[in-house]
Amino acid sequence: MRELLFPDHSKYSYQWQATSGETLIRWDNAAHHPELPTHPYHKHVGADVVGSIRVSIEDVLDEIGVQLRTPC
Repeated sequence: MRELLFPDHSKYSYQWQATSGETLIRWDNAAHHPELPTHPYHKHVGADVVGSIRVSIEDVLDEIGVQLRTPC
């Protein structure tokens, strides 16, 4: 988890990874996917990058909880 607060904006990156080090999901607002309609907000799910809303750590923990409770 990383969040930097500035007077007029913030930068964040929240990452959920397996014990092996593999990234499962990373949410961030780095401005490197301008093709997404939610730019700069996006998340990395495996090798895919998809649009996202601005999330908080609470949102991330809620989503992880849902994923953990969902049968494979």
